[in-house]
Amino acid sequence: MQRKQRRCCQEVLRGDGIALKVYDTHADYYESILQVEKAMDEEVAKELERESDQETALKEDK
Repeated sequence: MQRKQRRCCQEVLRGDGIALKVYDTHADYYESILQVEKAMDEEVAKELERESDQETALKEDK
């Protein structure tokens, strides 16, 4: 079961990579999608950093 799930995830990631290449190749047409994608990536990075900071603070309080 895990192998099947892993394979599925790999296929999804490969598809995402192909889509991003198409977006980059035709950036003039897909500019709005690329902007949203970039904003989402930045927001996820900020959230991960906040969570990491909170975990660090909790460990330091112990």
